[in-house]
Amino acid sequence: MTTIKRMTRREALKNLGLLASGAFILGTSNVLTSCTSDNGKKRIVFYFTGSANSLYVAKQLDTELYSIPQEMKKAERHYKADKIGIVCPIFELDLPEYV
Repeated sequence: MTTIKRMTRREALKNLGLLASGAFILGTSNVLTSCTSDNGKKRIVFYFTGSANSLYVAKQLDTELYSIPQEMKKAERHYKADKIGIVCPIFELDLPEYV
């Protein structure tokens, strides 16, 4: 008898996030090509997430990550990098109000 392994909701959302980000990257081929090569430049990625989908995508882009809500709580917010990226969900074709 064959058993079928069902996908959890979290796994489905991660796969959907990867699919959406992959479609975006393929649609805008030259926008994120610089994310694949480091060239010795410092990059940081800010992320805003509620269900960890944006965090998952941000981890695919870089390792130096900053949570936007946690950074907003800090008294001093000074960042220096050659490239700064923001990963967040889109609500009705607009950024979340907090971002």
